Amino acid sequence: MSHPPEGASHQDPGLQPERTTLAWIRTMLALLVTSSLFLRWADVHGLIAVTPFLVCLLVSLLIHLSQRTRHQRASRGIRDERINANPRAVGTLALASITISALGLLVVLIG
Repeated sequence: MSHPPEGASHQDPGLQPERTTLAWIRTMLALLVTSSLFLRWADVHGLIAVTPFLVCLLVSLLIHLSQRTRHQRASRGIRDERINANPRAVGTLALASITISALGLLVVLIG
């Protein structure tokens, strides 16, 4: 298999890095929508509802800031025919989801 020139991306632009990027963007948008729902709770539950809102915004920002690096790493991995999974990103998102859910429950129970 011939390799693209050094510094170039992989040969097939429809491969896994692009699909993964789209999935992370959908996740980021879902978090932004969720954050807006938490913000709507502020009228009913007070300022404590701002906490899950801020956590959602923070996680969305982290996804946005790290996406380019993840995409470039995956593209290089395909180009070099050696790609590694990124369990840290998935684990961090799972932990963030659990935290956001717990904060949401806490707001409902306390507020």
